[in-house]
Amino acid sequence: SKMQLYRKVAALTDQTVNTYIRILRMNKAAKLLLTTDMQIAEVAVCVGYSEPSNFTKSFSKQFNQTPSQFVQAKRKK
Repeated sequence: SKMQLYRKVAALTDQTVNTYIRILRMNKAAKLLLTTDMQIAEVAVCVGYSEPSNFTKSFSKQFNQTPSQFVQAKRKK
């Protein structure tokens, strides 16, 4: 059941299902940004965001920087 799923995910990860899914999406987005030449809007669509602005907010919340800052910082290293 849905409630059982929520309980099991919370027990295993100490996070809500929504938070866990968002973290997975953002990690996938970070990987795509670093390993492909895709634009930020394309990456947003690939990980399930229809609005790039919502993607940028979620990405900033996860990594404390915008996607473009993230790419610039990682590619300099």
